[in-house]
Amino acid sequence: MEKLYEFLVNNSNEGVALVNPEGKIDFCNPAFSKITGYGREEVTDTRIENLTKILHIKHGILNKISNAPKKIKITVKYGNEKTVEFSHFIPENTAEGYSVIYLKDITNYAEFQEESKTLYRSLFESASDAIFLMKNNKFIDCNKKTLKIFLVSSKSEINGHTPWEFSPPKQPDGLSSIKEARKRIQAALDGRPQRFYWQHRKTDGRVFDTEVSLNNIKGHQGYIFAIVRDITFSKQTERQLKKSYIAMEQSPVSIVITDLDGNIEYINPKFSEITGYSFEEIKGQNPRILKSGETSDEEYKELWNTITKGGIWRGEFHNLKKNGELYWESAIIAPVKDRNGKITNFIGVKEDITELKRLQNQLSMAQKMESIGNLTGGIAHDFNNILTAINGYAEIILADLNSDDPLYEEVHAIQESGNKAAELVSKLLAFSRRQIIKPRILDINTVINDLLPILPRMIGEDIEIKKELSETVSTIKADQSQIDQILINLLVNARDALNSKSDRNAKKFISFKTENIAINNDYVTNHPGSYKGNFVIFSVSDNGKGMPEDIRRRVFEPFFTTKEIGHGTGMGLSTVYGIVKQNRGFIYVYSEPDKGSVFKIYWPASELSAIHSEKENRNLSVGGKATILLVEDNETVLNFAKKALTELGYTIITAKNGKEAIALINKDTKHFDLIISDIVMPEMGGIELAENVRRYKKDIKFIFTSGYTNNELGNIDLIQKPYSISELSQKIKKVIGEL
Repeated sequence: MEKLYEFLVNNSNEGVALVNPEGKIDFCNPAFSKITGYGREEVTDTRIENLTKILHIKHGILNKISNAPKKIKITVKYGNEKTVEFSHFIPENTAEGYSVIYLKDITNYAEFQEESKTLYRSLFESASDAIFLMKNNKFIDCNKKTLKIFLVSSKSEINGHTPWEFSPPKQPDGLSSIKEARKRIQAALDGRPQRFYWQHRKTDGRVFDTEVSLNNIKGHQGYIFAIVRDITFSKQTERQLKKSYIAMEQSPVSIVITDLDGNIEYINPKFSEITGYSFEEIKGQNPRILKSGETSDEEYKELWNTITKGGIWRGEFHNLKKNGELYWESAIIAPVKDRNGKITNFIGVKEDITELKRLQNQLSMAQKMESIGNLTGGIAHDFNNILTAINGYAEIILADLNSDDPLYEEVHAIQESGNKAAELVSKLLAFSRRQIIKPRILDINTVINDLLPILPRMIGEDIEIKKELSETVSTIKADQSQIDQILINLLVNARDALNSKSDRNAKKFISFKTENIAINNDYVTNHPGSYKGNFVIFSVSDNGKGMPEDIRRRVFEPFFTTKEIGHGTGMGLSTVYGIVKQNRGFIYVYSEPDKGSVFKIYWPASELSAIHSEKENRNLSVGGKATILLVEDNETVLNFAKKALTELGYTIITAKNGKEAIALINKDTKHFDLIISDIVMPEMGGIELAENVRRYKKDIKFIFTSGYTNNELGNIDLIQKPYSISELSQKIKKVIGEL
């Protein structure tokens, strides 16, 4: 359709020129050049005042813009004088500041009047506009163009009919076509020429836009001379321009247009909304006003080289708003070209992706922590097997040594180091969410209140403790020791942040808060790692030194610490993270330098009442005469456990996995009082072994061991690796009823 419009304008007999708001001519058609003698390249970009000077058009004609055509004389390029019909007007609803010049060469019109009637008829018939003669509101004559635009085959289908028969019932303004046509015809008959926009209707029912001129014919009472110009193309162009403008103004992304030097000529409201700059503030400015210094000069050079060569640049900026706030935006910047392919402007289409970047960073962090968790879980599993043997053999040796033996202290040091290693591995297991837990229903307020009396000894007397505990907070299902571990790690972290403040005399506080929250889909969408449902939030906040963003993003990584060597392992917060994730919760930290920190733990809420568990009997008891099937895939652990339990009086039969154990049981050469089995083994693990054995030996007892596990194991007898001989012996006595 655009090509058709271009064809119509370029093949029109009337000269057409488009004047921009700066008073320069943006475009002219071939007819305009032909009439004036000046080529398109001479006219384009010429100020209208200069054009009128060389054409000798009186300045007064331009001062008062009127749609009515004026018959004037002009001087064309080579000095010849022509008579033209001149119109300079602003079409309705066009882009602000634009106007149109129409030139119609009527040099020979006077001569035509004096020519024969045949010449007059030829002119009448060959006109590019529809021409009518009317009397008593009816057409009495028309030209060939009329037949064409109304899609009729002969003048008889026009003559004798009224104008409103070729119009829709109502005009776009809602007025009746009949009443409005009669009114305008009467005005023309009264000597008041009419020029107006009108919608006509073709015989096939299609409605089209026209510009109508009505004049009475002097000396011929009651006659009307009418010219109807089909302006469908210009109207459609006008509507398209209007739609384009409205679309840009209402666009959900920011749009900026610059000149060839990069100076801003247009911004849409979204640009102002995002950046804070109004059009008046930024007009004529270069987009570099938004630079934050975080995009390299090389990137800007590449951008400029790309668009000045006619290419399209795509990329991202970390820009600065008027209020100093940083924001991310994704941008597409491209040249704007005229019909000849010449670059006239540059346009940038930009989208604020700050929130998207934040979500991407959160998701990346969650994925990173998950990967680290998988790695540390695997390492911890292997370490626990090694430590079981190291600590176990050290315990056996110590049992055979007197305290004054020269080797006693060395072996004791090995045992102590092994115990410290076991503690570190326990933290790794907590981070990787493979720590074995025994959850029960807890009141988080009670847990916090029970912790408060010991806090002064833990964090110091100079730190004030505040609490804001909701009386209606829900219970949670959790391992008591894990909740204690979370709170203590957060307290120690808060204490260190307070003690490292530059202002040593500033008031210090740590605050506890509990509350309920119902998380919906919108929240989940904006907080990667969260889940839909009801949660209890318990948070620990401080007014310490806070953290910059680069440190805040890494606080949950294992072994990451900002403390001096010897003052922290970097496992405290990673342990908290692992425990929370293991229990299908999530944790967020909010912090800024000099504004303190807030750690918020979201824990799944429970509808049950809190219960209290009985304390375990920790009395040691060793020795026994039971027959035990020991199932363990790690040979070192297997040999240690067999040796230790044999020395305690037990009869030990070994198997390296579940399948081997089932084969031994099926032989039934021995009656086993107890099976001690590792949970994770190749071919068949401990849980699957127990399920198979209990199908035909329902009363057989099991003790399970594990270096780690991915799940809550429920109500089973379990001992965590690395275990000591005394722990294992006590567990055996308890299970087989010897305690």
